Amino acid sequence: MRSARCVLHDMDDERALRSNPLLAHLDGRSSHDQLRAHVLRALEWLDPGSRADAASERRGRTHTILLRCDVQRKPHEATAAALGLSRRQFYRDRRVALLAFAAAVREYRPRVVAATTEPRDVRLLYIKTLREQGKYDAVWRESVRALADMRGDPREAEIWTVAAEAARFFGNARKSQEAIDALRAVGARPEHPHLRRATLLRTAICEAALDWLQADLGRARARVDHVIRECGDERAMYGRDATLFGILLNTGAWMALDAGDWDGAAEFTRRSERIAERSEVQHASTFHHRLRGRLALVRDGDLSRATTELRDALEVADMHNALSPIASSSVELGIATMTGDRPRALQYIRYGLAIGRDACGFDDYAALFMRAIPAMLSERHASDVLEDVDGLRARSPLFRRADLFMRLGEASIALAAGDYACAVTSTTELARELELASLLPAAAEAHVTGAEALYRSGRGLSALRALRRTGEFLDRYGSAQTRKRAEALVATFQ
Repeated sequence: MRSARCVLHDMDDERALRSNPLLAHLDGRSSHDQLRAHVLRALEWLDPGSRADAASERRGRTHTILLRCDVQRKPHEATAAALGLSRRQFYRDRRVALLAFAAAVREYRPRVVAATTEPRDVRLLYIKTLREQGKYDAVWRESVRALADMRGDPREAEIWTVAAEAARFFGNARKSQEAIDALRAVGARPEHPHLRRATLLRTAICEAALDWLQADLGRARARVDHVIRECGDERAMYGRDATLFGILLNTGAWMALDAGDWDGAAEFTRRSERIAERSEVQHASTFHHRLRGRLALVRDGDLSRATTELRDALEVADMHNALSPIASSSVELGIATMTGDRPRALQYIRYGLAIGRDACGFDDYAALFMRAIPAMLSERHASDVLEDVDGLRARSPLFRRADLFMRLGEASIALAAGDYACAVTSTTELARELELASLLPAAAEAHVTGAEALYRSGRGLSALRALRRTGEFLDRYGSAQTRKRAEALVATFQ
């Protein structure tokens, strides 16, 4: 029993783990990650899943006791209370749990899959290459072709995920939904029970991303929150599950930023960072640097911290030749450094947009372009920037989220061009739509842009009334730059 307690307690201590007698039967050349994964697989083996018979209930209680007491380090009293057990019954069950876990660690043998090279492997490599090059229409086409003879293959869910993403990236909601429906059907089949959680995570990521692009942010965030609760504690995950859970947490963080939920974004980021070292995505840390950089920039207005984080994000992405993160990090770094070194900042922005046009999905690129519009207006005529916006709209129909963002960018261009009536009219309706879509920082920016247009058109008192009417909203949801613009406008009346 002591060895069972220690093996869970010492999962992150390589020396202690290697010396535990429960793991003596394993190959001495196993890495720390492999030893840790073996322990977590044995723990997961005790989880009966959703079965509802009496034996499964007892086994589920065994799994819960170990997870709460030995992985999450929660007090025994709290665990007993949560399970409705007396103190005596809890310790009887805990003894049974430790003995069952010790046996599982000794007896569990992972299923070994012989390495083979098949024609379908060549096709999957081709799909991966197309995806890295941003050729999303070709990714969809080749994914569907590959899936025609992959029913029952363990990689079927993975390819449907790639297909759903590709369709979303080139702007086809119908095809993306078709892929998601197929992915959900794969999860309902019994062929690969060990992939159950991974398929659930894949489905949630794809569904939430599609809802998000369609500006149904409330539904997207609810999906993420539900699956995070459903999947359990990330500290008990390993391999692909840990990777996908990290992606889901990152998705939740980006959505929280869109909603102005700064605390939620920070918490998702912290949780994702805790399991980053177990991620199969080699450049996973670039997302955490970007998230921290964006938080520093939009929540705090801390340009120094934002610049440092975004430069680190760009360096990691560049190291792994991850084109989409390179584009995003470069543009965001340029935005953060505009006040200190404008020529260099504009170079970063131009470099990032040039890569992002091909490497990012249509909507992601449109949102990235919109964030760069204020910087571009500092060196280019408003009509030239507007021409680029028209070119983006002609490229592909945008999902609602990107369309709303582009309308906000167009209002900024109208303000810069001196078309104040257009800016006032467009932002009045746009702010309401953005609020209904829960895109609250963007709504705050629309309010301020409208107030600035009122002021510049000679309607100063109307501008002041508009700012006072939305003051509490701006303080809560406005980015640091938006709040600064509002404060500067109010100061002109003092």
